[in-house]
Amino acid sequence: MLRLAIVLLLAATVPTAAAHHAPGPIRMAAVLSVTGPAASVGAPQLKALQLYVERLNREGGLLTHKVELNHADDASDPKQAAEAAKRLATPENADFLIGGSVTSTAMAILPVMQAAKIPYISIATGSRVTEPGRTWVFRTPPSESMAVLRILDDVARAGGKRISLVAMETESGRTARRDVRQYTDPASVYFRKAGIALGADLPFAPGDAGAASRAMEQALRSADIDAVLVVGFGAAAVAAAQRHRDLGARARLYFSHAAATPEFLAQAAGAADGARMTVPPMMVVDLLADADPQKKAILEFSAAYKAAYGEDPPPPAGYAVDALMLAANAIREAKSLDFTHMRQALEGTRAFVGVTGTYNFWATDHRTMDPKSLRLVEIVKGGYKLLD
Repeated sequence: MLRLAIVLLLAATVPTAAAHHAPGPIRMAAVLSVTGPAASVGAPQLKALQLYVERLNREGGLLTHKVELNHADDASDPKQAAEAAKRLATPENADFLIGGSVTSTAMAILPVMQAAKIPYISIATGSRVTEPGRTWVFRTPPSESMAVLRILDDVARAGGKRISLVAMETESGRTARRDVRQYTDPASVYFRKAGIALGADLPFAPGDAGAASRAMEQALRSADIDAVLVVGFGAAAVAAAQRHRDLGARARLYFSHAAATPEFLAQAAGAADGARMTVPPMMVVDLLADADPQKKAILEFSAAYKAAYGEDPPPPAGYAVDALMLAANAIREAKSLDFTHMRQALEGTRAFVGVTGTYNFWATDHRTMDPKSLRLVEIVKGGYKLLD
């Protein structure tokens, strides 16, 4: 029998691998952040993967063989993730790797996967994971880059010409800063089209609510500001929203999907009403049109997850399931466990509808999701109003 291990590294490196491995059962191996600071991301991902591996087996497995899931906990530590990857991602144990719950662990996995030449699907939000030249790396979550473009487009539609940025000093915040600066550069193609300039650009430390509040106040002092984009989460995002409200600011407030949680809406207690935000479609599935191709996928996944675990799945669980099903689809298309053939099959993915978005991969672009997969909403009375 063939033996396949899809190593799901949710926060995970490997020695150079040969082209194949010994016979045996098909294995999905996972390195997940089940404990530690990223446990709220990794633990639901493990549940989702267990659920959908069972589903694959009910449907006959992969290449007619039963699929097994083996997982390890990296405790949200990049070093432990790398060690787990080295241990599991070998030709004897893995034909596919999926993982990186958070960007730091995904980046720790990356050089190992590149050296091993094993296809690797990251499920971390950081877009830096799939920068050009990383031949063996793909990614499923929506990125801050997508959010920035969607938000700038909305500012332009409203006739806005100047935006300030308040962004946490994390990988996501730095990515957003890079993209905002790029699009607002007078020499850029986007600037020539939209004409949006950058006002204040203010960083704050993750979790520092006081710093986020002060940054919001400074951002609003910038002359002729039409909008403020906040890239942050938790108490810091709430504090920024409250400061914006308390100052009676005219500039429209935007948040990236980093803040898109029920806890944010509850804690902001109305301070975020009127703000606009990008959100994964899972968070607004009830607002999607019945004809929306993602609605069926989301409802099916959510119902299965809730039936199994008694709770709704968070968006990161969807990132993991999309990676798993993309990998399974590539294996079926390749009709082979050859690393290069599977990578090429992934690169041939077109209009693949997942829980998180609709995917199109290319040989030169391993991170393409339809930008409108990330939905734009307005916060109204503590809930969401879908804008498109």
